[in-house]
Amino acid sequence: MSNTSTHGYGYDFPETPPNPTTGRIAVAPVHHEPPPPATVQQLSRFGPRWNIRDVCQQIAQYTLEMGIVEGTTDEWQRTQDPEADFTFHCALDIMAASLFRAKQLVLRHRRGFSEAESVLIGKEIKNVDWGMTHLLYSFVAIRHLETPTMAWNVGTGIERHFFLFKTFQAALEGKLVGEGKEEADKYFAKTNKYFEEVIILFKGPPGSKRPEEDPTLGTFAEINEPLPAGSAAAQPAEPEKVAS
Repeated sequence: MSNTSTHGYGYDFPETPPNPTTGRIAVAPVHHEPPPPATVQQLSRFGPRWNIRDVCQQIAQYTLEMGIVEGTTDEWQRTQDPEADFTFHCALDIMAASLFRAKQLVLRHRRGFSEAESVLIGKEIKNVDWGMTHLLYSFVAIRHLETPTMAWNVGTGIERHFFLFKTFQAALEGKLVGEGKEEADKYFAKTNKYFEEVIILFKGPPGSKRPEEDPTLGTFAEINEPLPAGSAAAQPAEPEKVAS
């Protein structure tokens, strides 16, 4: 078999050689394949990019993109048009890609972070919690516009991003120390709780099944779930006091 191909261009392109370790042909290394060896000269020119500044900048980029996704969610709430929906999904994909890179930078940081570095990362995780609170609230604000099937699909998307978010947390396990670790653990726990509550709002409790399409519901459907017991909105309003 020839090791070249014209690809219809009349020019011989050399085929990608198989990975010597796995025998697989891949254009670029994937997560389960070892990275190609690099010379000192290559590393000095192209990397390494896993120092603390790059890790913090990437986590901050992820937080910034939450605001972009929040904006597209607000626009869809206002218009419900296909263009707004398409823009939302593009922004969400970019946000997920940022989280992928943040995770990879942490994984490439083979040694643990110092106490000072951990504090910096802990502060970025606090910002992540703040941004995710706003983003997930923007999803809650559109829940009443969703049919049960639409809500299920949105909940599934949130669930998938939550899975990716937890892999980012797992990448940091054992690498943070001291005050920064405590800060990160605190805000990861808060964010996880938000995710879990919003997923239940859209999909129902764990074990729920995908709802059947109901043509009588029309394009949109109002939510009719009872308010949680003890919530402020579920309490009867106190009568106003009239000054004597």
